[in-house]
Amino acid sequence: MIKKYKPAIICLGYDQKFFIDNLKSELNKIGLEKTEIIRLKAYYPQIYKSSKLKNKIIE
Repeated sequence: MIKKYKPAIICLGYDQKFFIDNLKSELNKIGLEKTEIIRLKAYYPQIYKSSKLKNKIIE
């Protein structure tokens, strides 16, 4: 999807751990060296964390 859409910005969740170690170098390899990588801050994680939302759905 990144190759297809060539985003100017990629936003990562505050707790996203996958694919971030080599992301910038991989972007450089496909000609997207100007793509900006932004890490988002948590939005009320005590309420909106996905595991908490999943537990509410199960209840």
